[in-house]
Amino acid sequence: MTLERDPKQFGRSRVSGTRSWSYLDGERSGREHVGHPSLDEQWPGPGAVPMARPDTATVPLEESVALYDEVGHALIMLNASAAAVWGRCDGVSSFEEIVTNLAEAHAVSTEAIRHDVWQTLHKLGSIGLISDTL
Repeated sequence: MTLERDPKQFGRSRVSGTRSWSYLDGERSGREHVGHPSLDEQWPGPGAVPMARPDTATVPLEESVALYDEVGHALIMLNASAAAVWGRCDGVSSFEEIVTNLAEAHAVSTEAIRHDVWQTLHKLGSIGLISDTL
């Protein structure tokens, strides 16, 4: 996956939705969405192995990625940082491996990005777009 910005920059991940899932930034509006029933408030832990839901369409844009949830009929926009996290939700890489891989790819420390990666995975998991393979 290529980012169209300085590869040493790993900015704060941002996941934002349209219509029914606009509550990702704190506001709940439109249709309710239950999220993933098996993920708790502490997910993902260090050993979690996130996997993107296979029926989610991914459309690369100039500086972001659009996800279309065919089940919930919702469009979710990811910035470049969140898209880099999404692209590593392969059902093989653990949370710690994703953090390490992104830190190496962007020449930053794992401590500098761990929380942003956690937050992105947590948000994507809470709306049911990723799950834990464990």
